[in-house]
Amino acid sequence: DNGPAIPIVYDQGSDHLVESLLSPGAVLNNEAILGFVQFRVFTSKGASCAVCPGVNYVGIECENACIGGGGYNPDGAPRQCGDFGSKDWDGYGTYTGWSTNRLATETVIMFFYR
Repeated sequence: DNGPAIPIVYDQGSDHLVESLLSPGAVLNNEAILGFVQFRVFTSKGASCAVCPGVNYVGIECENACIGGGGYNPDGAPRQCGDFGSKDWDGYGTYTGWSTNRLATETVIMFFYR
């Protein structure tokens, strides 16, 4: 039971920028719909992620695009820990397979709301 996905209105950035921060695997497999922020997303194994910035995650392995949630992830434990659980699955910053680029892995995410 994934949580709500709310459409984004960008002050800065774009769907194109968000797509460039996803892993090639997530993009090629159409696992994410751009232009949303989604809260409370689960993997196929029941592990949770707190938020998917920039996407409505419709695939089964959200830890490749979403952040936070922490805790135990039975898929690759203890490999998938921390706020960026599996963004480096196929190598740190390699942008191959299920790994994102270094910009996505070394970023700071700030939420502003009104």
